[in-house]
Amino acid sequence: PSGNDAAYVLAASSKGGESGFVARMNEKTKELDLINTKFIDASGYSDDNYTTAYDLARLASYALKNPKFAAIVSTKNKTVTDVTGKISHELSNLNELLGANGVSGVKTGFTEEALGVLVSSVEHDGRTYIIVVLGSEDRFLDTRNIIERAVEKITLISY
Repeated sequence: PSGNDAAYVLAASSKGGESGFVARMNEKTKELDLINTKFIDASGYSDDNYTTAYDLARLASYALKNPKFAAIVSTKNKTVTDVTGKISHELSNLNELLGANGVSGVKTGFTEEALGVLVSSVEHDGRTYIIVVLGSEDRFLDTRNIIERAVEKITLISY
């Protein structure tokens, strides 16, 4: 489960603190032409933040171009330790679809207002598809249905 700890640590330690960090996040949304996205806090958790499925798909597509990001979001399990190696924690990705049907990430989420959220990257026939499910009672089932009923049925025709 995400406590958004990393977002807050990054924001607090960046130039200008959280407000400077959030300002740069919003500058990046303009650079990426995410015209329906606005950040109010570093984690994006506040109900005053907003975005759309389209903007989330564009953001995921951009982020996946970073090999380190792509590797992190496709990791099912990881053991992390403190700097001494004495204290360790097992981390497990909550994405039930990860590794099945070509799914290689990207982000799970849930809030009372947004309900279940899942942004997925799916490899099929040499192409990458980004699926965004918002407001779901069962984000994994909804995404699986999209993969099985749409992505796996796509036939590309070359002329």
